[in-house]
Amino acid sequence: MIRDGIYRGQIWHRRQLTIEHRFGFEHAMFYCDLALISEVCQRSKLISEGAFNAISFYRSDYLPSERPLRDTVIELIFQQTGKRFAGRICLLANWRSFGIVMNPITLFYCSEENDLQFVVVEVHNTPWNERHVYVLDCQSPLAADKAFHVSPFMPMEMVYHFELPQPDQECKVVIQSLKDEAVVFSAGLQLCSEPMTADNIRRFALSYPFMAARVVGKIYWQALLLWLRRVPFYSHPQKSTKASL
Repeated sequence: MIRDGIYRGQIWHRRQLTIEHRFGFEHAMFYCDLALISEVCQRSKLISEGAFNAISFYRSDYLPSERPLRDTVIELIFQQTGKRFAGRICLLANWRSFGIVMNPITLFYCSEENDLQFVVVEVHNTPWNERHVYVLDCQSPLAADKAFHVSPFMPMEMVYHFELPQPDQECKVVIQSLKDEAVVFSAGLQLCSEPMTADNIRRFALSYPFMAARVVGKIYWQALLLWLRRVPFYSHPQKSTKASL
């Protein structure tokens, strides 16, 4: 099982509600066992933990809490499933790029003896800067009612279906939004792993400078295209559903 790596590949979105609209772009993310983050941040002068750099990991960027990140994930699993977890937790996410970060989705893969038990999904919207957490038990169908306003071009009354196998040499993520049992939207990642060496960290920093600004820019550009095509607009429901941390 891979415990740390840089995953490069494609993000893709496909909308089938009202009109057909699809796009994709190249992207890269960091995957790391929470127990290895401090060690990983010693591998290159371009990467730091809790300090400004070309690439930085900050605890506060994920599941904000005063507690250690691992403890927060374990507590969320217990709160939402009633089950105790004591295994390995690996994080797939964007890290800060020159002090800025945006994670539309953050994934915590929770496994015991190489067997994936839970996936904790943190969703982050913009411009409202709100978060919501879904805890998925891999012993059950990976599905959840939509409980969080993400896009003003999608209604709330939908169900998510997730496909989230344990990352290895490849990482595949597929999320489908269903309305009245029909798929109306799909999004996903198709990524390949490379070792998190000093050379690859340097190549990442040079290839994806200002990654967060790039992600946010693409979100707003696609929103503008949908608005110009007169896609129905759904206002924010004026309440945020947040997990207790």
